[in-house]
Amino acid sequence: MYNHKLKVYGEDLYNAGTSGVVFVGGTKGALKVIVVANADAASFKASTVTIKQGDTKDSVTEKVGDITISVTSNVKKGDVLGSYMLSDDVKDYVTASMDESGESTYARVTLEYLPR
Repeated sequence: MYNHKLKVYGEDLYNAGTSGVVFVGGTKGALKVIVVANADAASFKASTVTIKQGDTKDSVTEKVGDITISVTSNVKKGDVLGSYMLSDDVKDYVTASMDESGESTYARVTLEYLPR
């Protein structure tokens, strides 16, 4: 089991139904977006996390990609359920949203550094 402790900028892209916008400018491909379970659960429904980017904090509308999470059982708080590497040309700001059919209140979407 992997328990994620690092939160790159002290902010989440998404946490329990609330989206946040995070500045990632100049990171040159050194970050990935991860989906982390907020609580233990017997099962986690199939979900899709959409990652968006923009040049300013108020213009984060361009889709970067999706993280698709399959139905998972015996989920423990802190388990990483999916990830997506940000490209080296990602725009300055990113955010994330989670589809309503999934576990929108039981997930946190945050950033993690990639080892270099």
